[in-house]
Amino acid sequence: MKGQDDTHARILECLVEGNRAWAQNAPVLALGLVVRTFTRTGEPNKAAEHDLGLASANIATEATTRKLFVHQMIGLDPDAARIAFDIPDHAEAFTALAIGYRETSSHMNQALIERDTKPRERRALREFVFTARFGNPAGL
Repeated sequence: MKGQDDTHARILECLVEGNRAWAQNAPVLALGLVVRTFTRTGEPNKAAEHDLGLASANIATEATTRKLFVHQMIGLDPDAARIAFDIPDHAEAFTALAIGYRETSSHMNQALIERDTKPRERRALREFVFTARFGNPAGL
């Protein structure tokens, strides 16, 4: 296995090209893995993605309280991550996270700065909160 000191570079290599352009500037990169079987019993873990989502959300919440920004990415090559980090067959690199302070210095790509600093637009609740059946908007 490669040395730990090059972890940032190895994670960067697992990202799709579009994510590499700006993720290279993040001081911390992490992989989010799903473990598809329980360690103790070997039984399937049907909540693996849920578990990763909760862990990622908690990381993002804690980082935010420390004035850090977290950008979660699904754009990565799980097979490249498997090779780079010797990930066993019962686990999969599912996401990546870039963690750091938001930088808007002149050496950064201005299009990315503009994209990432504009106000966020959220979908209306009626588009994804349903009642009685899927697609029937709840009266919110």
